[in-house]
Formats: sequence, C-alpha cells, structure tokens
Amino acid sequence: MNKKIIIIGGGISGLTCAHELVEKGFSVIIIEKDSILGGVAKSRRDINGIPSENSLRVYAPYYNNIFDIIKRIPLADNINLSVYDNLIPISYHTVKDKINPNENENENENFTFIENFWIYYFLFKYLFSNNRRNEYHDIKITDIFKNKISSQKYKIERYNESYANYFKNISIVILNLPSYNHNHNYINNIKMEYSTNSYSDWFMMNEPTNEAWFDHWEKYLIKKGVIIYKNTELTKFDISNNKIIGCLLNNNNNYILNADEYILSINPFNAENVLKNSGEKIKNLYNQHYLLNKNTDSRQISFRLGFNKKIKFNNKNTIFLLPDSEFNISVYSQENSWKENVKLDNSGNIKSLWSGGVVESYRVSTLYNKPGTSLSKEELMNEIIYQILRSESLQELIFVNNNFYLYKSDIFYTEIWHEWEQNSKTHELEQINKKWSSNIYNEKCRPNQKTSFSNLYINGPHTKTSISYTSMEGSVESGKIISNLIFDKYKLPKTYLYSHEDPDYLNIFKSIDDLLYKFKLPNIIDVIIFILLVLVIYFVIKKIIKI
Repeated sequence: MNKKIIIIGGGISGLTCAHELVEKGFSVIIIEKDSILGGVAKSRRDINGIPSENSLRVYAPYYNNIFDIIKRIPLADNINLSVYDNLIPISYHTVKDKINPNENENENENFTFIENFWIYYFLFKYLFSNNRRNEYHDIKITDIFKNKISSQKYKIERYNESYANYFKNISIVILNLPSYNHNHNYINNIKMEYSTNSYSDWFMMNEPTNEAWFDHWEKYLIKKGVIIYKNTELTKFDISNNKIIGCLLNNNNNYILNADEYILSINPFNAENVLKNSGEKIKNLYNQHYLLNKNTDSRQISFRLGFNKKIKFNNKNTIFLLPDSEFNISVYSQENSWKENVKLDNSGNIKSLWSGGVVESYRVSTLYNKPGTSLSKEELMNEIIYQILRSESLQELIFVNNNFYLYKSDIFYTEIWHEWEQNSKTHELEQINKKWSSNIYNEKCRPNQKTSFSNLYINGPHTKTSISYTSMEGSVESGKIISNLIFDKYKLPKTYLYSHEDPDYLNIFKSIDDLLYKFKLPNIIDVIIFILLVLVIYFVIKKIIKI
C-alpha cells in the first residue's frame, strides 16, 4: 500500500494506529514531542535510575482491545512471548481507619436494604434508557446519591463524574461477563494457565510500563518500517479546501511534512493549540476542543516513596487503598509486584519503593489546612507521608509482616511526578501535560474520530468510544476505529475491534423508553413502578371492599 500516514503523537492511541496501519502495508511516520513514547501512560527513570510514572497503571479484565493489541507485540528478548505475558493479576486491600472518633462504627459496613434499592433503581433506569442517556450525562452521580447513601460508605473519585458514565462502568462488568473471558499462560515468565472474566482480578505490568510495554512496541514498529521522530512537535496544519496538505513541525529545522492521511493523536489541550494556530478553515474543530477542555482539570497526582529498609507483605501484587485518608490515597510496593531483576535505583540504596496516587487532591489537608493543589510540592509530600504513616491499620499490617513500624526517618527518597509544577501566579499545582477526563460539562463536546476534512482524524480517549470513560482501553479503541476508517477508505479488511455495548436483550426496553422519552414521559422504570403501585392499591382496595 503506497500511501503515507503521519501520526502526530506517540501515546497509546497513536501507537495503536501505527501498529494496525503498518501491518496492512501503509508507510507510517510518528511525530512525538517527547523523548519517550507512551504519552500520559509512559514511565521514566531519573538520573539515579529511579522509576516513575504519571499514575497507577492498572488494566481492567474487560480491556478487550488492549489485550488484542498487546498479544501482537512480541518481547524483544523473547519473541515467543508477548507484552500480554507481562501482565500480572493484582488485588486490592482496603485499609480502614477510624479517623473520626464520633464516626458511627457501622458506617463502613455493607449497604442497607434501602441503599441497595437506590443503587439498583438508578442502575436499571440507566440500563433501560437510550436517547434519555444524553440527559444522564448532565447529572452528577454525587447528586443522584445525595441523602440516599451514606457518604462514609460511598466515595466517588471524580466529583464531576456523570450519572451515565458511572453506571456505564458498572453495566460493562455486570452484563457482558461471557465477552470478557481471557486465557493467560504466563506470570513472570513462569508457565501458569488460568482464565479471567469481568469479575476477576485487575492487572498491572511486572516492571515499569515502558520497559514492559512501550520499549518492545517501539522496537517492533521500527522493525516493521515505522519512522519515529522524537523531540519534534506539530505547530500547525496547512489546509486547502477541506483537505490537509501538510503539517509544520517545530524542531531544529522547522520543516513541513506531507502525507495522504493525518492522525492527530495528542491530548486535547495540545490539540487545541495546534488547531488554533491552523487558522480560520479549521475554526469549528478548534471551538469544539476549546469547549471540550474548558471545564476539565487534572486532580490525580502520583508520587514515590523510597525506604532504606525492605518492607515485606504476605500478599504480593497488592494495591492498598486508604479511603479514610483526606486525599483518598492509593499505594503499592513496586518490588513486591515487579520481577526480581527490576532495579529500583542505580546504587541499590532503595530497599523498598512505593508508588501511589492522590485521588482527591482538591480536599483540604490536615497539616496545612489548604486544598492539596494549593500546597507546594514539598508541603504536599509532607501531607502524603503524614496521611500514610498515620494509618494504624497499615502500620499494623507492616508490623505483622516485618516486626517493625514505619517512621518518617525511614524515608530517604520522595518524588511528585515531574510534570506537576506550581503556577507562579496562582501558586496552584498544575500538570504540564494535563490528563483529560470526561465529566458533566464536556461529554457533549467529545469529537468523532472522522472530521469534516477528508484526510484528518482525531484520535485518543477523549473522542467518542464505546468504553465511554477516559482509559487506556479508550485509547486503543479510538486507534482501532481510525484504522478501520482508513481501511474502509482503501477497501482493505478491517482489524479486530471490540465494542463495549449493552446486550441485545435490552433493546426492547430501550425502544419503549425512547417512545416514552419522545413524549416527555418518565423513564420506563418509573412507569413500571407506578403501574405496580396502582395494581397493589387496586387489589388492596378490592380486598377491603369485599370485607
């Protein structure tokens, strides 16, 4: 296929397109502004060889599109294995602490009957709706559960997450169980056959993400003929009529590249700048990205803690959740999850390295009485350490497994992901390369992959996908959608693409609800409940009359 494709961005979505397209014979060029591939999912090592990454990188058992692509990436040092074989199952351990002495001891127990009723009520309202879901994207899930479920039991990571997106995630797991069966053959290069489905464990890689995944992918793509320009940034597109005729690259030479097809696979914040620079002809696409980004913020902050002593845990591959910490912190011990030959640093001084995430950085800190994002990086790290070491349950777990407790003096290395910096004017912590996330404000602005320009495609988890929420799976799905659009254009066989849709048996309920919605009537579930109540009242009255 003598057609040239330029992919701007070497993250998961861009690499997926490159993989699919080069295997069909296209000539592929990747333009990446960083020196490392992987986008927001990349890992890096600092000058001392200490690994770091943007966030906790976990893989859901229903990531069908990711599993398909990583099964097709051979390991550079063992072509009989693939990146898929670097996945290891993980478990979650919730560390409960009674921070508030006045807290009801039963608050963290199971949901009550009434609370379960509300959960299933709203779940089925979502499942049996179709066109009405557009409205559900405008409603906060926190507003749905307010005064219905105890706040101590129910914590939502993203405050502005929509009702529709929240229950989309749940419905994926509940309704598509048979579609998410996977067979695994290796754990840490040891043959061990087992199967998983959507109720099974989640996964992580057995070494830093680039070393387990992207480095192998890069070598494979180069071997297949993909040309990769790093440290090179797209400045703008040149446009004639409704077609892209070139792209200006900002590097040492400032030169223009031409291709048959262009795929914009960078985060929407950087894409907004590129589209703004590209002039009036692309203004509609720029305006869409402007609205897409306007009310989006990055709040999850990753960190590392290096200890001068080895900290053991009985259960390997465990992520510890601290929901009672003000920042809703999650953390895991990397040496207890990775292969034994993975170095934590060049010198060997770090005996244990924990990687974690501040999930709710907007909450007020205890030490400084300010939101986490209003702290300096040093203050934020002090607060993180305080909240972790304060956990009596975690400390007890450490003591049982090691016969010692942890103290601040045991920590001699700390790091906040390098892309978080303090704004000189607002003094707020901001991420240089923001991570886009869907919410009630921007869902309607998500672009399709195909644009009004005949040879321009928008790629990434911020585009419209069946997985709906921002995720690595959404990145791969978007890349596969674009690949199939190009294959269609050139009359080539399509690649595998899994669509995370509701089962067909729900269609009858959706059709009925669409009819109700058309006439501005309540959701089908409300109608069913109303009819049942009327019938109950009817039979009760009938029985009373007979008496």
